[in-house]
Amino acid sequence: MLSAHSSRGSVPLLSHRRKRLKEHQRKVVAALQDLEAQLDQTSGDALQEPAEALLTVADRYCQGRSGALLDEEQLTGIPRQRSWDVLRYLIALALAAGGITAIAVTKVVPESAEPYVIVVVVSFVLIFGRGFRRAIDVIGVIAGQP
Repeated sequence: MLSAHSSRGSVPLLSHRRKRLKEHQRKVVAALQDLEAQLDQTSGDALQEPAEALLTVADRYCQGRSGALLDEEQLTGIPRQRSWDVLRYLIALALAAGGITAIAVTKVVPESAEPYVIVVVVSFVLIFGRGFRRAIDVIGVIAGQP
């Protein structure tokens, strides 16, 4: 949702319009999260409001209206949602670098295999991102470890 302006390809990379679109899309995400949080506080009838909002977002996205995914009335008083993806990737890469350094210093892996281990660790961090732990668990199951 936070990259709707990029995925449509309708706004050039260095356009001045991107900042305004990002701001709007962050507010839309925060509004949808607010509607989702209300589901836990109200009865089952509360599902209609988030469903209508999601349908509105999908319809307007399909129409190419990335700057008006929801009406301004629905966004009043909603703080914008921040994107922490860049910070998460930097932390993941720092942890991977620390792990690689630990492997090299402790000599757990033979020197001839170190480049392969480094490539595998960095690849997993970049590919799986936040789901890295789950991917390691799946690999453990495939390898036959409980």
